[in-house]
Amino acid sequence: AGMIFERYRRAVRNDSSRGVGLGLHVSRQIVRAHGGELTLAENTSSGCRFIFTLPVHPKNNQEA
Repeated sequence: AGMIFERYRRAVRNDSSRGVGLGLHVSRQIVRAHGGELTLAENTSSGCRFIFTLPVHPKNNQEA
């Protein structure tokens, strides 16, 4: 399941599907940059469900 978060990974490879396979990779990197995690919770024939967690108090608690 972790392979879906790899850069340029696509679930379906055909001419009718759009995208380059960066969406989940970029999403996970953003969540991780904030000290959290993005995981695949469910993968069924009708779709996928993802869960992300973020810390209540980030490690680098700096005021803007």
